[in-house]
Amino acid sequence: MNRTCDAGGICPHKPQCLWSCQLAETRKVKPYPAIPDDIEPVSDTWHKIGAFMLASIFAVLLVFFALIFFTGLWIWSLLI
Repeated sequence: MNRTCDAGGICPHKPQCLWSCQLAETRKVKPYPAIPDDIEPVSDTWHKIGAFMLASIFAVLLVFFALIFFTGLWIWSLLI
């Protein structure tokens, strides 16, 4: 049976539970990855360029799959 520690963890074994609960209370965890303070945000121009490129890629994929679909319908109509 699992036992819940005071620190909030679940402990399957009682001896390890006491040890891990003491560790959980004192251990500080840094967020990963640490973000340095000297990073500057990207300008709005690059956001517009990225949005345009992404929209272009999706438009090309849409046209490509539409052509494949209608070509398949045309070939299917020839078989019937």
